Amino acid sequence: MNLLHRSIDAIAQGVVITDPRQEHNPVIYVNQGFENITGYTQAAIMGKNCKFLQGRETDQYNIELLRQSILRGQPHQTIIQNFRKNGELFWNELQIFPVRDSHGYLTHFIGIQTDITEQKAAADRLHKTEDQFRSTFELAPIGMAITNLAGDYIKVNQSWCSMLGYDLPEMLTLNYTDVTHAEDLPEDLGFNKDLATGKRNEFQREKRYLTKEGKVIFAIIQAVLVQQADGQPLHVIRQMVDISDRKNMEQRLVHDALYDNLTGLPNRVLLHERLLQSLKHHQRYANYEFAVLFLDLDHFKWVNDSLGHHVGDLLLKAFAKRVQDCLRDTDTLARLGGDEFVVLLDEIHRKTYALQISERIHEVLQEPFHLADKEVFIDVSIGILQGKKDYENPEAILRDADVAMYQAKSLGRSRSEVFDTSLQEQILQRRHLE
Repeated sequence: MNLLHRSIDAIAQGVVITDPRQEHNPVIYVNQGFENITGYTQAAIMGKNCKFLQGRETDQYNIELLRQSILRGQPHQTIIQNFRKNGELFWNELQIFPVRDSHGYLTHFIGIQTDITEQKAAADRLHKTEDQFRSTFELAPIGMAITNLAGDYIKVNQSWCSMLGYDLPEMLTLNYTDVTHAEDLPEDLGFNKDLATGKRNEFQREKRYLTKEGKVIFAIIQAVLVQQADGQPLHVIRQMVDISDRKNMEQRLVHDALYDNLTGLPNRVLLHERLLQSLKHHQRYANYEFAVLFLDLDHFKWVNDSLGHHVGDLLLKAFAKRVQDCLRDTDTLARLGGDEFVVLLDEIHRKTYALQISERIHEVLQEPFHLADKEVFIDVSIGILQGKKDYENPEAILRDADVAMYQAKSLGRSRSEVFDTSLQEQILQRRHLE
C-alpha cells in the first residue's frame, strides 16, 4: 500500500477518490498531483464535494452531464473550467471511473484530472492564427495562392483571380505554368523544382504572367515552401504583387532617356553607347569595320519659317522614315537634335559601303514629301567617316563626322564628303569664327 501510495503521488495528473455512498459524494483521497494543480492541500479538500472547484464560467451543461453519469454510476470524460485556490482559471480534462465491489455494488469513484490549460491556450492560439490567416488570405489586396508541389492551384484568393482575369473555379483547374509568360518559364521551373525537392525554402523574383485575355502583367512573386513535421515538402504558398504600372513607367522613362520624342529614333545618349560598342569591336577584331554618316538637312530653317513648325516636325519624321528605309536592321539612325541626324553603319565589309548608302539617301530625297497638303523638297549634306582604331571615344568620331558634313555644306550642300584630316583644323577654325 505504501508503494501504491508513493506511485500515485508521483503521477503529475491529479488523482481523486470520492465515496458515492455518502451524501454529496465527498472526497476521501487526493494525490500530490491534485494538490499541485488546484493549490488546495489534502486536509483542506477532504470531505468536500469537488464542485467547489467550479465557478460561474464553468459550462453548466457539461456539469449536468457529469452529474448524471455519477448518479448512474457510469464512467464519464469531459473538459471543464475549474479554479485554483488563488482564483486562477484552468482547463481540466476530467475522467471518472466507477469502482465496484465483488458483488457489483458501487463503492467509489476515481477521478483523473489533467491540467490542459497550456494545450488549450495553444489550440486557441492556433485556431486564432488559422482564422487570421484565412481572413488575411481571402481579403488580402495582393494575390495569394496555395499550390501543390507540382504547381496545381489548390486555393487562391479573389485578388489573384482578379489580376489574372479568371474566376475561382477556372483558376483551380490551372497550373502555375499555364499563366506564366513563356520567356520566364524556364527560370520559374528551376526555382519551383528546388522548392519541390526541398533544396530551397523560398524564392522571390520578378516575372510576367499572362491573363485570361492574353495580356502581359508584371509581378513580384514570392513563393514559400510549407513542410510537414518531418521536414518533407508539403505545398507552396505564393504571393503576387502587380507591378505593371511601375514597370511601364520605368520603360517609358528609359525610352524617354534613350529615344527622341519626335521621331522615336535613338537620341545622342543611345548613339553614344552604340558608337562606343562599335569602337571597342573595331579595336578588338582586325576585320571589324564601321562607318558614320553625319546628316544635316539643307535649308530646313526656311521650311520652319515659311511653312511653320508643325510642317517642320512632320518633315523630320518623314525624313527619318525615308532614311531608315535605306538602312539595314543592324544599322542605327539617330537624331542628335534639330535637323541633325547620324547613321552608324555597323560591321560593314567594304569601305565603299558608306558612300553607297549616302548616295542612296540623296537619291530617295529627290522625291518630294507631301505634308499637310503641301509638297516639300529637302536634301541633306552628309559627312562620311570611316572608323579608325586611333579614336579614343565617340565624341571624337562625331566631331570628325561633323567636320566632313560641314565640308559638304561649304562645297555647295546636297552632297557627301569623306572626312579629310588635312582640312580638319581649317574647318574647325572656320566654324569657331562663325
